[in-house]
Amino acid sequence: LYHRRAEKSLIDYSFHLIITDPTEAALSQELPEAFASGITSFKVFLTYDKMIVADEAMLDILVTARRHGALTMVHAENNALIKWMVKRLVETGHTAPKYHAVSHPAAAEAEAINRAITLATFVGAPLLIVHVSTDEGAKLVAAARQAGHAIFGETCPQYLILTRDDLDRGTEGAKFCCSPPLRDEAPQNALWRHLQAGTFHLW
Repeated sequence: LYHRRAEKSLIDYSFHLIITDPTEAALSQELPEAFASGITSFKVFLTYDKMIVADEAMLDILVTARRHGALTMVHAENNALIKWMVKRLVETGHTAPKYHAVSHPAAAEAEAINRAITLATFVGAPLLIVHVSTDEGAKLVAAARQAGHAIFGETCPQYLILTRDDLDRGTEGAKFCCSPPLRDEAPQNALWRHLQAGTFHLW
Protein backbone atom coordinates (compact mmCIF):
# COMPACT_ATOMS: atom_id res chain seq x y z
CA LEU A 1 0.00 0.00 0.00
CA TYR A 2 2.67 2.50 0.98
CA HIS A 3 4.89 1.58 -1.96
CA ARG A 4 1.95 2.34 -4.26
CA ARG A 5 1.39 5.69 -2.54
CA ALA A 6 5.04 6.57 -3.12
CA GLU A 7 5.20 5.55 -6.78
CA LYS A 8 5.23 9.18 -7.99
CA SER A 9 7.68 10.38 -5.34
CA LEU A 10 10.27 12.86 -6.61
CA ILE A 11 12.63 12.28 -3.68
CA ASP A 12 14.29 9.32 -2.02
CA TYR A 13 12.18 7.80 0.73
CA SER A 14 12.00 4.98 3.21
CA PHE A 15 9.42 3.75 5.70
CA HIS A 16 9.18 4.01 9.47
CA LEU A 17 7.61 0.85 10.82
CA ILE A 18 5.70 0.44 14.07
CA ILE A 19 5.38 -3.03 15.60
CA THR A 20 2.28 -3.63 17.71
CA ASP A 21 1.72 -7.35 17.21
CA PRO A 22 5.03 -9.26 17.13
CA THR A 23 3.66 -12.58 15.91
CA GLU A 24 5.94 -15.43 14.93
CA ALA A 25 5.32 -14.61 11.27
CA ALA A 26 6.18 -10.96 11.84
CA LEU A 27 9.43 -11.80 13.61
CA SER A 28 10.62 -14.68 11.44
CA GLN A 29 9.41 -13.55 8.00
CA GLU A 30 7.98 -10.05 7.69
CA LEU A 31 10.58 -8.08 9.64
CA PRO A 32 13.57 -9.81 7.99
CA GLU A 33 11.99 -9.08 4.60
CA ALA A 34 11.57 -5.43 5.56
CA PHE A 35 15.18 -5.25 6.74
CA ALA A 36 16.40 -6.86 3.51
CA SER A 37 14.48 -4.22 1.52
CA GLY A 38 16.41 -1.44 3.25
CA ILE A 39 14.16 -0.55 6.18
CA THR A 40 16.61 -0.69 9.07
CA SER A 41 14.73 0.85 11.98
CA PHE A 42 11.31 0.59 13.57
CA LYS A 43 9.42 1.72 16.66
CA VAL A 44 7.70 -0.04 19.55
CA PHE A 45 5.63 1.33 22.43
CA LEU A 46 5.68 0.53 26.14
CA THR A 47 2.38 2.40 26.56
CA TYR A 48 -1.04 2.84 24.90
CA ASP A 49 -3.40 -0.12 25.29
CA LYS A 50 -3.65 -0.85 21.55
CA MET A 51 0.07 -0.50 20.85
CA ILE A 52 1.86 -1.66 23.98
CA VAL A 53 4.46 -4.41 23.67
CA ALA A 54 4.96 -6.62 26.73
CA ASP A 55 8.47 -7.22 28.07
CA GLU A 56 8.72 -10.78 26.75
CA ALA A 57 7.68 -9.65 23.27
CA MET A 58 10.10 -6.74 23.53
CA LEU A 59 12.93 -9.20 24.11
CA ASP A 60 11.92 -11.19 21.02
CA ILE A 61 11.83 -7.97 18.97
CA LEU A 62 15.23 -6.82 20.23
CA VAL A 63 16.85 -10.17 19.46
CA THR A 64 15.37 -10.19 15.95
CA ALA A 65 16.62 -6.65 15.32
CA ARG A 66 20.08 -7.47 16.66
CA ARG A 67 20.31 -10.54 14.44
CA HIS A 68 19.58 -8.48 11.32
CA GLY A 69 21.51 -5.34 12.23
CA ALA A 70 18.39 -3.22 12.72
CA LEU A 71 17.71 -0.52 15.30
CA THR A 72 14.75 -0.63 17.67
CA MET A 73 13.25 2.68 18.79
CA VAL A 74 11.03 2.83 21.85
CA HIS A 75 8.40 5.17 23.23
CA ALA A 76 9.11 4.59 26.90
CA GLU A 77 6.38 5.39 29.41
CA ASN A 78 4.85 3.13 32.07
CA ASN A 79 1.34 2.37 30.85
CA ALA A 80 -0.03 1.16 34.20
CA LEU A 81 1.20 4.21 36.08
CA ILE A 82 -0.35 6.57 33.53
CA LYS A 83 -3.69 4.74 33.56
CA TRP A 84 -3.66 4.80 37.36
CA MET A 85 -3.11 8.56 37.34
CA VAL A 86 -5.70 9.19 34.62
CA LYS A 87 -8.38 7.24 36.48
CA ARG A 88 -7.92 9.31 39.63
CA LEU A 89 -7.79 12.61 37.77
CA VAL A 90 -10.98 11.86 35.85
CA GLU A 91 -12.77 10.66 38.99
CA THR A 92 -11.99 13.96 40.72
CA GLY A 93 -13.00 16.11 37.76
CA HIS A 94 -9.49 17.14 36.74
CA THR A 95 -9.98 16.84 32.98
CA ALA A 96 -8.68 20.15 31.61
CA PRO A 97 -5.75 19.91 29.15
CA LYS A 98 -3.32 21.15 31.82
CA TYR A 99 -3.78 17.87 33.70
CA HIS A 100 -2.29 15.93 30.81
CA ALA A 101 1.13 16.78 32.27
CA VAL A 102 0.04 15.50 35.68
CA SER A 103 -1.24 12.24 34.20
CA HIS A 104 2.15 11.41 32.66
CA PRO A 105 4.59 11.98 35.55
CA ALA A 106 8.36 11.88 35.16
CA ALA A 107 8.37 8.60 37.08
CA ALA A 108 6.41 6.92 34.27
CA GLU A 109 9.10 7.87 31.78
CA ALA A 110 12.06 7.02 34.00
CA GLU A 111 10.72 3.57 34.91
CA ALA A 112 10.02 2.63 31.30
CA ILE A 113 13.36 3.94 30.04
CA ASN A 114 15.16 1.98 32.73
CA ARG A 115 13.21 -1.17 31.83
CA ALA A 116 13.82 -0.74 28.11
CA ILE A 117 17.55 -0.24 28.64
CA THR A 118 17.68 -3.27 30.94
CA LEU A 119 16.01 -5.47 28.33
CA ALA A 120 18.20 -4.19 25.48
CA THR A 121 21.48 -4.55 27.36
CA PHE A 122 20.46 -8.01 28.60
CA VAL A 123 20.31 -9.30 25.01
CA GLY A 124 23.04 -7.02 23.67
CA ALA A 125 20.81 -5.13 21.25
CA PRO A 126 21.13 -1.44 20.31
CA LEU A 127 18.22 0.77 21.34
CA LEU A 128 17.10 4.34 20.67
CA ILE A 129 14.99 5.97 23.39
CA VAL A 130 12.84 8.51 21.55
CA HIS A 131 11.42 11.85 22.80
CA VAL A 132 13.05 11.90 26.22
CA SER A 133 11.41 14.69 28.23
CA THR A 134 12.93 14.38 31.70
CA ASP A 135 16.28 14.79 33.40
CA GLU A 136 15.78 11.37 35.01
CA GLY A 137 15.32 9.71 31.62
CA ALA A 138 18.28 11.49 30.08
CA LYS A 139 20.52 10.47 32.97
CA LEU A 140 19.60 6.82 32.38
CA VAL A 141 20.59 7.11 28.70
CA ALA A 142 23.86 8.81 29.64
CA ALA A 143 24.67 6.18 32.27
CA ALA A 144 24.04 3.32 29.85
CA ARG A 145 26.35 4.87 27.28
CA GLN A 146 28.98 5.49 29.94
CA ALA A 147 28.77 1.79 30.76
CA GLY A 148 29.56 0.99 27.13
CA HIS A 149 26.12 0.00 25.86
CA ALA A 150 24.71 0.91 22.44
CA ILE A 151 21.93 3.04 23.89
CA PHE A 152 20.98 6.24 22.07
CA GLY A 153 18.70 9.12 23.01
CA GLU A 154 16.43 11.60 21.29
CA THR A 155 14.63 14.64 22.64
CA CYS A 156 12.30 16.96 20.73
CA PRO A 157 12.04 20.72 20.13
CA GLN A 158 8.82 21.02 22.14
CA TYR A 159 10.60 19.86 25.28
CA LEU A 160 13.36 22.41 24.74
CA ILE A 161 11.10 25.37 23.95
CA LEU A 162 7.64 24.88 25.50
CA THR A 163 6.62 24.13 29.11
CA ARG A 164 3.56 22.73 30.83
CA ASP A 165 2.35 26.33 31.28
CA ASP A 166 1.39 26.15 27.61
CA LEU A 167 -1.15 23.47 28.51
CA ASP A 168 -2.84 25.84 30.94
CA ARG A 169 -4.79 27.84 28.34
CA GLY A 170 -8.22 26.31 28.79
CA THR A 171 -9.35 24.37 25.73
CA GLU A 172 -6.55 26.03 23.71
CA GLY A 173 -4.13 24.06 25.88
CA ALA A 174 -5.19 20.90 24.04
CA LYS A 175 -3.14 22.13 21.09
CA PHE A 176 -0.02 21.62 23.21
CA CYS A 177 -0.78 18.05 24.31
CA CYS A 178 1.88 15.52 23.40
CA SER A 179 3.21 12.38 25.03
CA PRO A 180 5.39 12.43 26.98
CA PRO A 181 3.94 15.80 28.00
CA LEU A 182 5.59 19.17 28.29
CA ARG A 183 7.47 19.61 31.57
CA ASP A 184 8.47 22.43 33.90
CA GLU A 185 11.34 24.84 33.37
CA ALA A 186 13.79 22.86 35.54
CA PRO A 187 13.58 19.67 33.42
CA GLN A 188 13.77 21.82 30.31
CA ASN A 189 17.03 23.40 31.51
CA ALA A 190 18.37 19.92 32.29
CA LEU A 191 17.57 18.76 28.76
CA TRP A 192 19.55 21.67 27.34
CA ARG A 193 22.52 20.61 29.49
CA HIS A 194 22.18 17.02 28.26
CA LEU A 195 22.03 18.26 24.68
CA GLN A 196 25.23 20.22 25.18
CA ALA A 197 26.89 17.23 26.88
CA GLY A 198 26.12 14.85 24.00
CA THR A 199 23.53 12.67 25.73
CA PHE A 200 21.18 13.03 22.78
CA HIS A 201 21.95 11.91 19.25
CA LEU A 202 18.74 13.24 17.73
CA TRP A 203 16.56 16.24 18.47
